[in-house]
Amino acid sequence: APADQTGKRTPKFTSVYTDLTKGCEEKGGEEGGHVSTFCKGPGGYQIHYFDAATIYQLNVADATRDWEEPVLSFGLDKLKAVGRVEWRLADGVPFAVAVKDPSNGRVIVRGLKGFERIRFESDGKNAATDAQGGADNEYRDAVLPVEAIDLKGGMMSAVMSGTLVFFDDRKRYVFTGTAGERVTVKIEAAEWSGEEGPVMVGIVRRPNGTTEGAPGGIVFDEVLAEDGEYEIIVSQNAAKSQAENIKFSLSVTRTKGGS
Repeated sequence: APADQTGKRTPKFTSVYTDLTKGCEEKGGEEGGHVSTFCKGPGGYQIHYFDAATIYQLNVADATRDWEEPVLSFGLDKLKAVGRVEWRLADGVPFAVAVKDPSNGRVIVRGLKGFERIRFESDGKNAATDAQGGADNEYRDAVLPVEAIDLKGGMMSAVMSGTLVFFDDRKRYVFTGTAGERVTVKIEAAEWSGEEGPVMVGIVRRPNGTTEGAPGGIVFDEVLAEDGEYEIIVSQNAAKSQAENIKFSLSVTRTKGGS
């Protein structure tokens, strides 16, 4: 069914590019100070790169530079090899940048303001398109509503029930974890509509941004290395099953001291 009939719609994802070698503005350089170069991007964002001794440091910043984040550094002779920066936009609003690292050909992807959770690298011959697809998926997850799982106080286990109405629906949960505790996350589908049972997937994102994913059943079981918010995304593997109205249960169990 067309997106407007189902009440959910996928944003329109597009890219625009900023050339680092032309149309940029240089500032500084007085009395041997380093030169900063600013290249305009969409939505008031800009690329800021500057020479730091033997390398260029490339950052992404908003218009006022109240918000500025490092993306990568590269040799002074590699500016042309980097060439340009790709901005990824959802419905015309930029949310991530992608830059090729000239030393290894990997594409570095970093989220813009409010989307700092997007941080990954793509490599291989399809690195550029993989980077786009990965950024788009991360965007979809970043704008999902969040349900908190309460493991505070004496609660050692919590069970949430949810429904994935459409085959490509995703649900997002968070729990607060404490280093040294062992946490087990389990997903089970109870009922669904459609010929075949859903192939459920759970992806857990640690506070440092790394992820762990597995098909349904026990999707995560580890002694936590850090305190902070852990996120769980529940979906089905839409490439393998297309069930709808999936009623599932998500259980999160913690045991102290990694036992």
